[in-house]
Parts: sequence; structure tokens; C-alpha cells
Amino acid sequence: MSQESQTVKEDSNVEKDAELEKDSGKESEEILQIEKEKLVELEEEAAEFREKYYRRTADLDNLRKRFQREEEKFKKYANADLLSELLEVIDNFERALDSIDFDNDEVARGIEMIYDQLKDLLDRYNVEPIEAEGETFDPEKHEGMMREDREDLDEQTVLEVFQKGYKLYDRILRPASVKVGVPAETGEKATEDTEEGE
Repeated sequence: MSQESQTVKEDSNVEKDAELEKDSGKESEEILQIEKEKLVELEEEAAEFREKYYRRTADLDNLRKRFQREEEKFKKYANADLLSELLEVIDNFERALDSIDFDNDEVARGIEMIYDQLKDLLDRYNVEPIEAEGETFDPEKHEGMMREDREDLDEQTVLEVFQKGYKLYDRILRPASVKVGVPAETGEKATEDTEEGE
């Protein structure tokens, strides 16, 4: 081959190589662009899964805490029915102590010790008597059995307790049965009310 044809051939090969490089460069850019898009999609998907994971973890943690609170509440008030029934026994015991005149001091001390044990049992289970006598009447804590109009009162007041009330922590086991003093209407006010009614 002549030198000229060899040069043309080499030029032709160089041009082909240049075109191939150009084409492969375009292909590489396209492939790179596709890979970048896939990467962005995968990153978005990973972020979505991460977000779902955090939500599920938070939901699970909240559920666990809720179950724990409910379990504590259940344990706290699990004995409420039994303790309510025990209150009846204690009431009867107190009535018996008030009505019996003991001739024997040892028997009296023994019965008082049993009564103290019953009160200690209530204390251990956080059962407390509800303060009533002299307190402002509260229908949540007191059950009015009788009513007495009194001029010396400004508000409804518990005058007498017929049966003690008790609470377990913040829950009422049994309201106190009470006599309620109600402020009496003065003569002027009673007259005004009657005139308004006519």
C-alpha cells in the first residue's frame, strides 16, 4: 500500500475512533444520568422507609407506655371491690365497739388491736376516710341523707356523719352518708321569692 492510502486509512480510523468516543461519551452521559435518577429514587425510597420506621417505632413506644399506664391503673384499683366490702365489716366492727361495754380490759384491748389492724390494712392499700363533718357539702364525696335549714350557715355544710366515706387514692369507694345544713332563707328574701312567684 502506498503511503497516501495508508494515511487516508489512518485518518479514517482516527475519525471512526473519534466518532466512537463521541458516541460512547454520549452513551456514558446517558447511563450516568439514568444511574443518577435511580440513585435519587432509591434515596427517596430509603427516606420514606426511614420515616415509616420512625413512625412505627414511635407508635410502638406510645402503645407500650399506654399499656404500662393501664396496667398500673389496674393494679392500683384491682382491690377496690374487696376493699369496699371490707368497709362494711369495719362499719359493723365500729358499731360493735361503740355499743359493747367490756368488763374485761384484756378483751377490750384485744378487740381494739384487731380494729387497729383493720385500719392499718386500709392504710397499706391507700384507703383513706373522707373528711366530712364541718366541711362544705360536696355531692362527689358526700351523700345527703337529711337536710336541716340553718340561719347560721352561709353555704351547705355537713352537720353530722351517719356513715363514714372512703376513697382509694383519688377514687371514691363510698361517699359519706351525711346530714346537710342548708342556709335558711331570711324573712326578706323569702318574701321577695314569694312575690316573684305570684
